[in-house]
Amino acid sequence: MQEKRSPEYLIGMNSIHIGTNFLWISFESYILPIELINFVNNSLFLGFIAFIGTAAGVFIGLISGTASDKYTFLWGRRGPYIIIGVILTVFSIFLDEVMKINVFGILIGYIMIQISSNISVGAYQPLFVDFCIRMRGVRQQA
Repeated sequence: MQEKRSPEYLIGMNSIHIGTNFLWISFESYILPIELINFVNNSLFLGFIAFIGTAAGVFIGLISGTASDKYTFLWGRRGPYIIIGVILTVFSIFLDEVMKINVFGILIGYIMIQISSNISVGAYQPLFVDFCIRMRGVRQQA
């Protein structure tokens, strides 16, 4: 016996996952290198910026995932973090395009995008665990 999911739930969860994948595939392989080529023609800065931004993003993702496990808000445990992360990501992408002044501006923009994106991803990823636990409970009751 399996629990049915609504089409809105399935579309919402898949759009978060697809959006995050498109964001990082395009940003890390195309946008960030082009931004850096305008200021320095050296791949060392690309690696440095990617390392710092990814480290900050992973740390924030862990905090977001842990917080979404502990605290419940009006829209549930995970929903507020996902919505806040998506809004901040869109805002950060806009600021990144406006802030391209120098390498430091690119670094700040990349870190902002990593942090805001990982707020939503950190809350999104535990949904798989929640779903598996719920399915295990449904199977044991049957």
